[in-house]
Amino acid sequence: MGGMLRFGRAMGSSLAVAASVFFASSFAQQSPSEETVSCPIPFASQPRGEDLFALYPQRPDELGVSGHTRIACTVLDSGAASCSVVREIPEGWGFGEASLRAAERFRIDPVDCSGVPTAGRSFQRTINWGDTTELCRTGIYFQPGGQEFMEAYPERALRDGVSGRITMRCIVGENGAVACELLDEQPSGFGFGAAGLALAAAFRAAPVDCSGESTVGRTFERTFRWRAE
Repeated sequence: MGGMLRFGRAMGSSLAVAASVFFASSFAQQSPSEETVSCPIPFASQPRGEDLFALYPQRPDELGVSGHTRIACTVLDSGAASCSVVREIPEGWGFGEASLRAAERFRIDPVDCSGVPTAGRSFQRTINWGDTTELCRTGIYFQPGGQEFMEAYPERALRDGVSGRITMRCIVGENGAVACELLDEQPSGFGFGAAGLALAAAFRAAPVDCSGESTVGRTFERTFRWRAE
């Protein structure tokens, strides 16, 4: 029906694939402590795309929720890495646990390019599960999906075959709540504005963005569209 959509398992599979892309690219990022080392940590193996696909948390996969994590790790004598979660956005959706399970795939060579033992060396990695563009920009991690749009289609407009579009301005508040106001409604008089505001009540935002900055008071605009068929 239009609007910002989230999907079920089919979309979740895409999120898991996207996770592998973001995850792989994140390995190129050295933590500040690593930038001063002439020989970077030599990884013998790291998680692969299929590993992340299998590890994507089920509930966010089904609901189209993306996640951002930052983990801090120390190289062990065995060549594995002991890691902990530094940041998890949003919390409570299993992304931190999934990231630690992914980190179990790390294997590091015993010495670096200069022959110095790697045991005890530390590093950090960012793991983005799915497309985190919206999450990092506004903090929004949950929003209405296709089924909700279908159910919210104004009855008269649906009966008469009328399509509609609305634009809202929203602001992130405390405790993840988001308040929106209607800026434009086309056409008016069919209930699209009220339907859009009702859908926007489902928005949920994380308290901080991917940089750890507070999202409270952050504003954004959103356009919803309904298309008659």
